[in-house]
Amino acid sequence: MPEEKQTIGNVLRYPFGVSAIIVTALGVTSSSPARAVSPKTEATNYSERLIDVGIVEDSLRSNDIETAFDSARRISETGADSVRMTAQWVTGQTSPSEKDLEALKNGAAAAEAYGLEIMLSAYPCSYLDCPDNTSPANTWERGKFQNWLAFLAYHLPEIDHFIIGNECNSTDFWRPQFMANGKDAAALACYKLQAASYDVLKKAAAARGHDINVWGFGLAGGGTQTASAFIRNIDKAYRSSGRQKPIMDGFVIHPYGENSSQPPTQRRGGGKIGVADYDLLMNELKTAFDGTAQPWRNLPIIYGEYGVQTKIPPAKSRHYSGVEGISTKPVEASVQEEFYIKAMGAVACSQPNVVKFNLFLLDDESRLKGWQSGINYSDQSPKQSAQGVKQAILDARTGRLICELPKK
Repeated sequence: MPEEKQTIGNVLRYPFGVSAIIVTALGVTSSSPARAVSPKTEATNYSERLIDVGIVEDSLRSNDIETAFDSARRISETGADSVRMTAQWVTGQTSPSEKDLEALKNGAAAAEAYGLEIMLSAYPCSYLDCPDNTSPANTWERGKFQNWLAFLAYHLPEIDHFIIGNECNSTDFWRPQFMANGKDAAALACYKLQAASYDVLKKAAAARGHDINVWGFGLAGGGTQTASAFIRNIDKAYRSSGRQKPIMDGFVIHPYGENSSQPPTQRRGGGKIGVADYDLLMNELKTAFDGTAQPWRNLPIIYGEYGVQTKIPPAKSRHYSGVEGISTKPVEASVQEEFYIKAMGAVACSQPNVVKFNLFLLDDESRLKGWQSGINYSDQSPKQSAQGVKQAILDARTGRLICELPKK
């Protein structure tokens, strides 16, 4: 049977898995380069479980439609199935600015045109970008955040996945973390924001006529409060609230290493959660939600960000500015490739609740104080790691990642 074609606006779209995409609105024709599926041999232990791989990339959230479509095209050419964009709430907002909404609509349209599932991280603007922001910790500001969130849900019908919060266990994104007596403040406030956001998005879903998946927290694996400590404080807030409904459809965490030199096979320790700490994460989720209305045993988990920063070769230095942080410990691109492949393999082979693995960035940030964890340099030229990582993405989605340890 010939494959059906769908037309979305002026975009001729083929079902997912067919690489040719004709973008008639922009006069651009693109075809992703074909990559061979890795052959299987009897002596090798393969993952068999399929996992989705996404890219965290805000470049397609653009007020220039051509930039948005070009970014979506380049993401699709990695073999990734999804993209995560961000929407940042500014204190007092009850709806996004017209400029922000236009950029999000452009990004959503571009992602949909290229067959990319869209995940939107919705959270208070970071204190690095918005130093005058105030975290929505009281009922009044939380209500404004809810209105802003509902507005996004109604005006972005292409987006069915919302992640509420971004590293709210870090002072970069939520303040205060503690009360004057030293007790937790952030987990209680973030729990209330999560519960309220779940309710408003489910109402928006009913009005839209199709469900919205509400994902929880987007915690930092480390943070000002470790992920383990923060989950325990969420447990206290949830149980003491008396709530008899779930607060999320799935859980999101950013399992970075201690620095970019730490391999994903190494545990972080001290209550921090990296890729190798899956058993600790599951134990914390069980402790937090067992016996409540929030399911935990089969709770889908997304590794919302994982990035390994690379050294910048002298020939590329003119495309960057500033000074690299001394704690980053960037690695060679070949090591980045190795770490990304090992991390995806660990998820596919031994972490059954993890359903998606997001690589942090397609292209490096040009500011050295930012992140240089893309598989491309900031000028969009590929790193040495790019081809191997793209192959691993394909292998992850076809059950051909190699398991280093025997499957359980």
